Amino acid sequence: MNTIIIYGTVWCADCITAKSILDTYGIAYEFVNIDGDEEAAEKVMNLNGGRRVVPTIFINEVAYTNPSQMKLIDLIKPFARSKAS
Repeated sequence: MNTIIIYGTVWCADCITAKSILDTYGIAYEFVNIDGDEEAAEKVMNLNGGRRVVPTIFINEVAYTNPSQMKLIDLIKPFARSKAS
């Protein structure tokens, strides 16, 4: 089963963009707001050298730190349900 988890914040423009891209392609994901979840914030910081870099996106358990829009689209295209191409 394909899984995508976005660790981010509600005020982060890059997080909003990443969620919008996934929504456009009809791809289900879980969003974890690290502002309200200290354990999630620690996970992000451990992965990113002590920095709270968002979005940190896990796709099938592989982490991608703040991928560009084009990189994210390339990563998710295999999951797409053809809402956009």
